[in-house]
Amino acid sequence: MAEYKDNRDPVGIQITTSKLNEKSNLLWAQFVRVYLSARRKLKFVTSEKSSFSNAKSPETAEED
Repeated sequence: MAEYKDNRDPVGIQITTSKLNEKSNLLWAQFVRVYLSARRKLKFVTSEKSSFSNAKSPETAEED
């Protein structure tokens, strides 16, 4: 994996050579998990709560 010096996420980067199919599901998932963890993006695809889950909806904000 390439290391990036800025905070922008690369678009169209190939993060694994493993094709996703029935036989490579576990291997592919491990590659993706390691990559996302290294980019500190894993929390966006796991069940961890984000700070956005506590944000008020526009309807609720108007009632305050």
